[in-house]
Amino acid sequence: MKAFTRSLKYTLPYKGRLIGSLLCVLLIAVLWSGGIAMALPGLKVMLSPEGLHGWAWSSLTNDKLEGTFVVRDVPASLQREVKKATGVDLPPFAIDTIDRTIDPAGSDTLAKTRWIIGTVDAAGQPVLRRGDELIREIALHEGTTIKLWIYNRDATDLSKPFSNATVSIGEVSTISSILQEVCTRIEEPKDKAGRVPILMGILIIAGVATLLRNALRLAQEFMIQTAVFRSIMDIRIVNYDVALRLPVTFYSRMGTTDTMSRFIADCSTLQQGHNALFGKTLVEPAKMIGAAIGAYLLLPQYTLVCFIAGPPVALIVRMLGKKMRKATKTALQGRSEMLGVIDETLSGIRVVKAYTMEATERKRFRAVLKKLYKQMKKIAIIDSSTSP
Repeated sequence: MKAFTRSLKYTLPYKGRLIGSLLCVLLIAVLWSGGIAMALPGLKVMLSPEGLHGWAWSSLTNDKLEGTFVVRDVPASLQREVKKATGVDLPPFAIDTIDRTIDPAGSDTLAKTRWIIGTVDAAGQPVLRRGDELIREIALHEGTTIKLWIYNRDATDLSKPFSNATVSIGEVSTISSILQEVCTRIEEPKDKAGRVPILMGILIIAGVATLLRNALRLAQEFMIQTAVFRSIMDIRIVNYDVALRLPVTFYSRMGTTDTMSRFIADCSTLQQGHNALFGKTLVEPAKMIGAAIGAYLLLPQYTLVCFIAGPPVALIVRMLGKKMRKATKTALQGRSEMLGVIDETLSGIRVVKAYTMEATERKRFRAVLKKLYKQMKKIAIIDSSTSP
């Protein structure tokens, strides 16, 4: 690991390319996050009955009323009963409370036993609306408070089940604000056929983002690989200068195979390590962060649950990394040994043939290759284990 760390200084002369690559990585992360964020609106347009606009109005209503609300069918039998007791026609759809943050200063005026069926105008008169229309009205309401007309399903006096409530407008989330900006600029379709242009627009934006992300990935990989090629070239030049300065006694004692292995196998492994470090090691975590941000903006509760898997995965990868370093070092020594056998055999080929030692040399070479195969097999197992 120390040798690998020392080799990184040779990439410093090419820091311009590394910085350019880092900027590409940041843009890739942003586009990746945007791609994740585009998935849910596309599904809402294609599959959800409420559509993109309905989702936007529901999200805004939930934020402004500080709870979770859905549109419910009002049973015909209940409509007849209320009409008979009060003379009021309930709308066919009402807003029902699923969850509500209760105001600590008083009782909850929007409890689960109450339906929102309209608003109260400036003259104090109730204006009844369908649930889907009412959700849109609340979503686009500009004031700090809103007066709502409430139907209490648990009212003991059936002739007086109605009341009004002044509710404070809560803070709107980032995703709801984005949805509001988008949906106020796009005409709300009247039917599912009208959603097709919206869907096509989403697909075109997603397609352009994907093309741009791939172009940035190409530029990022090109800058990284050319910087790594140049740094490895510099390392080989330095090593070559050192090899020329070494005394003849060094080669008499150690041979040339270990030095040759430094130029071929070690430098190739360093090149792979640099590519991995400045390539996937930068891009994949950035994509992960971008995806997490995009998912959190859409579904914060479920996204937080996913982070439970993070620490165990990090520990497993760290453990595999230690094993990989050890296995790679052993494999490099095995490659050096293989080159040594080749060099000895070919350098003394006349002696080998003169004493008919071909079978012996063949057996020795196969033994070295079997040993190297076992070492490479360990690397393959570790490397394959990281993908899942």
